[in-house]
Amino acid sequence: TLNIQHKMALHALTDAMTRMAEGKITGRLAFGLPTGTGKTTAIIEWCASVHALGLPYSIAVSSSRIDALVTMKASMMAAGIPEDMIGLLHESPKKGASNTDAENQDRQILLMSHQMIRANESNLKRYNTYKGAARNLLVYDESLLTSDVNHFTVRSLCAALAHAIELHRRNDDHAEIGNYMTTVKRILEAEE
Repeated sequence: TLNIQHKMALHALTDAMTRMAEGKITGRLAFGLPTGTGKTTAIIEWCASVHALGLPYSIAVSSSRIDALVTMKASMMAAGIPEDMIGLLHESPKKGASNTDAENQDRQILLMSHQMIRANESNLKRYNTYKGAARNLLVYDESLLTSDVNHFTVRSLCAALAHAIELHRRNDDHAEIGNYMTTVKRILEAEE
């Protein structure tokens, strides 16, 4: 059961998708809801509503995992969207067949891997065109940033903090941040 704030967040997501598809708002919007809170389901249900109402909006949905795209396609079909309306675009032969670019150009909904966006600019024509025009909406089902992972050790972080603390130790203008970094460094060292 969703609480009122959770319902409002999902309504804000679907409302923003509709307003973007209509061209009423532009740009990039982020919805920082945690994993498992219904963002993917909201996307699926939004697409199902677009189909059921016969609306002309086209959408491309990007995910970092091809398996998630295949699952999303099955969920969309279970929600009443015909298979021939849903395109699939990826470049992993191990994960099954992808639709051809010609097929995807005529599919109102296109599911694609993040890698297609990252690969090169010429891919834009492959995923952002529906019946000769730009798609109304592009949704990242996960952040492109969070699918990139960088690792560092606690020791290297503490060394960087020690360097920053020493560098600004005699500067009174930076005393507050210096004290904060010193506290953080002590907590990290204690936890390690």
